[in-house]
Amino acid sequence: MQSGCCKPPSVCGLVFQNATSWKMPAKGPADPSPDCRTWSNEQTELCYNCLSCKIEVLEEIKKEWKILSLANVCILVVVGIIYTISCCALRNNQSKGYQKYKGHYA
Repeated sequence: MQSGCCKPPSVCGLVFQNATSWKMPAKGPADPSPDCRTWSNEQTELCYNCLSCKIEVLEEIKKEWKILSLANVCILVVVGIIYTISCCALRNNQSKGYQKYKGHYA
């Protein structure tokens, strides 16, 4: 995500000056893509409005949602199994076959 949002796209040909600053070549960006024109050295802007940054953010969100949905499915399966076992145990406990174990007080 850092290369999509915090650094200019490599196809732009911007020259590295220091950790927070990149310089546009005198002849302009090497690539005519809108991301090259969107880049800013302002720390509050950088390339947050670049398409490459937006794509990276969406990919990260999709990856996290896939993991979350898989975890939810696993939890749902476990709860379903526990519910099924509980219903079977309750039904078997209420059957007439267990009356002999209740003792003389029942």
